[in-house]
Amino acid sequence: MRRAGLVDAVCVGGLLAQSVWGVAATLLIPSLVGTHPILLEAFTASTPAMVAGGAFIRVGRAAWTGALLAPVIGWVPLDVFGWWAGRRYGRAAVDVIVRRQPRTARFAGRADRLTGRFGVWALVLVLWLPVPNQLVYAATGWVGMRLRTFLFWDTIGTLIRAGIIVGLGYALGSEAVEVATTISHYALVFVAVGTALALGWVLLARRLTRRAQEVAILVVDSAEGAAAVSAATTEVTAAVVTPTTADADLARG
Repeated sequence: MRRAGLVDAVCVGGLLAQSVWGVAATLLIPSLVGTHPILLEAFTASTPAMVAGGAFIRVGRAAWTGALLAPVIGWVPLDVFGWWAGRRYGRAAVDVIVRRQPRTARFAGRADRLTGRFGVWALVLVLWLPVPNQLVYAATGWVGMRLRTFLFWDTIGTLIRAGIIVGLGYALGSEAVEVATTISHYALVFVAVGTALALGWVLLARRLTRRAQEVAILVVDSAEGAAAVSAATTEVTAAVVTPTTADADLARG
């Protein structure tokens, strides 16, 4: 087995950093969506940011170039880590990306089929499908796609998605700007409520999990108790029936 080295640390570390940043950056959405949507696009490449960016273009507060290129500049370089993992580790990169979750095999199968069927167009379609993007990026790596080909088509896919969503924001115009500005105005409230809901969900899930474990233990204990009672009943019945049978034999004799 090959020992992990500096290259492996950079590759896997890049994947982990991207995942952590993707989660952390969502906290910036409420505060930036109504003030700096183009910057938010670069940070998150999220739909709310692109819609707000398009709306800002409509009212003259942003430019098409920035709104379309921000997601490309912010995220396409990070997508390379997925391609690199597939190139370096092959199909085993799936375990690195999704950490051996139960749905790993199913997601890997989808990524394989998508890449095998559509080739480079998979990099365009993945942004609209319920498949972890990094798995498709890894699949392009383990099937041997060149880096420059990956970068080109990943950029094309990102631009297409940005163009559609930014265009939607442009069509909405000032109404979307007002909504985005209101969200940013109450950013602290939105973040606090979102954090409270997330924390509440985690605590509820933990409580339900603990309760399920307690019920499972109770069921097991009940089953073991029932088995013990059944065994004791059998022994008592045997003890009672045996003398009775003996007495009947003596009576017949």
